[in-house]
Amino acid sequence: MKKTLLIMFLLLLVLSAFLYFAGDRLGLSKENVLTIFGYYFVLNGTILVFTQIRITLKFNQRKASLDLIFGSAMTTLLSFEDQLKTLLNRASLTFVPTEKATEWLATLEAEQRLQGETAIIFILNFYERMSLGVLKEGFDEDICYDDRGFILTNFYGWTNSYIADLRSKHNEPRLFANVEYLALKWTERIQQDRNELVRHQTRSRQPAVIRNRRIN
Repeated sequence: MKKTLLIMFLLLLVLSAFLYFAGDRLGLSKENVLTIFGYYFVLNGTILVFTQIRITLKFNQRKASLDLIFGSAMTTLLSFEDQLKTLLNRASLTFVPTEKATEWLATLEAEQRLQGETAIIFILNFYERMSLGVLKEGFDEDICYDDRGFILTNFYGWTNSYIADLRSKHNEPRLFANVEYLALKWTERIQQDRNELVRHQTRSRQPAVIRNRRIN
């Protein structure tokens, strides 16, 4: 907003200087000059309104994202994640590419399998709603990515075969489609971020080169 106001002020100065020095040459009357200034302020007012609307929408996106992360994610979601960690007997929900939820579920007894599927489906439902909010621009994507980017993509990699089984079982090919789309998109983004980090680290490790100087 400050940048926009500064640009408008500078344009006002330019317009005022132009009308002052060139107004007589162009044959502009006092009424013409006032009309030009009137149109200028109407245009600026419209720009300010749209700028404020955009700022408000961005603020609402960020607030909604933070409410999701520090509200739902910190209460109900964590309880199901803890339940799944207990069943998996591990400290975190981090999986290698060869691990699959379907294979793990097949090793469980009926009661534990039900608990595992319940936790998985709840977590997927949470990420489906988050993905829908991101894709429809209700949530700020950068905030959600920074907080849940790796977790979502890693969890999707573990459950993608389970999702495929659910789609086949319920004859619904779009089941968890938003999670899938966002997970694939964020997987590419994570790889790009890693490549950028490697390039930055490589540059930082390079010794400084002092250009040879010749004194005549």
